[in-house]
Amino acid sequence: MIKLIVFDLWATLAKRDGIDFHFALKIVEEFKLDKLEADVNDIFRNTVKTRRWETEFDAYIEFARNVGIEPTKENTFKIMKLRKIAESNVMVYDFVYPLFKALKKNNYILSIITNSSIFEKELLEKNTRILDYIDYPLFSYEIGAVKPNPMIYLELQRQTMILADEIVMIGDNFINDVLTPKQLNWNAIHFDGDYNRLKKDLEALGINLK
Repeated sequence: MIKLIVFDLWATLAKRDGIDFHFALKIVEEFKLDKLEADVNDIFRNTVKTRRWETEFDAYIEFARNVGIEPTKENTFKIMKLRKIAESNVMVYDFVYPLFKALKKNNYILSIITNSSIFEKELLEKNTRILDYIDYPLFSYEIGAVKPNPMIYLELQRQTMILADEIVMIGDNFINDVLTPKQLNWNAIHFDGDYNRLKKDLEALGINLK
């Protein structure tokens, strides 16, 4: 029986208005880096999203160093400006709050596991009510690891003391939200944006949505 329902955040529950800005690609282009967009994304996640930074400047000057950009004040502020565009706003998908209310009504425990920086958490708190419904929010900057590192999933099990087969993970990224959780014997649902399909997948696991 499912007791704990875990959601990915970005592209599952919410989106950033500037998500189509392709921050990593813009960094490659603006600074003429000899790196792939995917590599820049990985460096960004593992730098900015794995520490509780005191200031954005500290975070982004370290990212500049790690990605191979001269860590000057001018370059750091330029990176910060590009990231601000990428994180211009947060919008919650229409189905989210009604789904949360139905799940809470039926006494399910809710969690999110997200690769997010402290700055993204602040944006989430400012623009949404998502965390009002979440019993166990796990942000990568708090754990010191990003998905698909098993550490972040196992930390949730440590906190909740819930068995693997009583957990379901839901998210849009197959490796992060399906493959790795299944390797840990969790249930997992790959969410492709089709809420009607998601409801059927949840009901197939015996989850009451009424």
